[in-house]
Amino acid sequence: NVLLILLESFRADLLERKINGREITPFLRKLAAEGTQSSMAYSHCGYTAPSRAQLFGGRIQPYPGQTTLIDDFKRNGYYVAYFSGQDDTFGDSGPLVGYERADTFYDARADKDKRYTQFSTPASLAESCKLVNRRAISFLTQYQESRPLFLYVNYHDTHFPYHHRELDNILGTELLSRKEIRPGASEAIWQTYANAAANVDRSISELFEELSRRLNGQPLMVLVVSDHAESLFENGFLGHGYSLDDQQTLIPFVVWGTPGKWYEPLGLSDIRPQLLRNLVAGREGEGGRPTMVADPSRRVIQHIGSFSTPRLLGWRSLDGLVAYDFWKDITIIRKNGGGDRQVQHGLAPSIYPLIWDWEAGLLWHSSNSGKRR
Repeated sequence: NVLLILLESFRADLLERKINGREITPFLRKLAAEGTQSSMAYSHCGYTAPSRAQLFGGRIQPYPGQTTLIDDFKRNGYYVAYFSGQDDTFGDSGPLVGYERADTFYDARADKDKRYTQFSTPASLAESCKLVNRRAISFLTQYQESRPLFLYVNYHDTHFPYHHRELDNILGTELLSRKEIRPGASEAIWQTYANAAANVDRSISELFEELSRRLNGQPLMVLVVSDHAESLFENGFLGHGYSLDDQQTLIPFVVWGTPGKWYEPLGLSDIRPQLLRNLVAGREGEGGRPTMVADPSRRVIQHIGSFSTPRLLGWRSLDGLVAYDFWKDITIIRKNGGGDRQVQHGLAPSIYPLIWDWEAGLLWHSSNSGKRR
């Protein structure tokens, strides 16, 4: 059985920081301590729709009609249940994710009258983690299938403006209204955002406990990841999709349960193939806990703007970030573990092979995206 949780605008450092001496995400920290977590997991871009499609499709360039995790699990005899706290038609996600092929499907459109957002347009519609849990747990209480379960759950609450009427003040901190979020209020914004994360963490704990009770000792793998991270006025930015800084692209990746090896650095598109490989390895009797393995040969490509016509292309490795800014015609190199940032005018010869790989990917995509693969 597999539980895959996708968080919205959720930063990796939420798992490590505290507010007023209290852990923000105690349950996720518990899962990570009993399983494993990556310190080098990244979103490829700063937007939800392509990130979700990259996660499900295992491709940096998703395309309509692609096979996804939903097809993988159904082909292997699983019951697939899909629950999302937002309108998943946004970004034309249906053909990219394939959620219509799930055995059970639910998103925020089914409860428009219970939304916490002001508007019900696809880009705005969202509901609370409490309501998502009520729907998902109601499903679990009636679940009678003998097949193993693949359960996908998406929580939206950590999206701007980071607070709404259904969130509890778990951390006992100052909570800002939408109109109070502005430059100069960084600490209060952080506390408001952290409290939303604490509510989501509690919902994950409640869902996990109910799922574990229903499975009654059956094997379970849990994966928790985010679509992208979020700047809270660091470097002058609020939000996501503006830069390749850690604040906007370093995401949590927590694995609990089934043993296996996960190779980092990893991007969202790497999760599908690594997940399937580890499920096979677990079935074949590999024991132990899940572990992260540092791989110096790996590169995670990132982009600002569309992948085919980006403003910025970047590659993450164990060493750090190298990026090329098409607009400014500069190469940027940033090493991990330090604040040094080197800027070189023009395209550095050292990254020619990376550019060639990107161009080759564009050619492959243009010649194959019309085929169902």
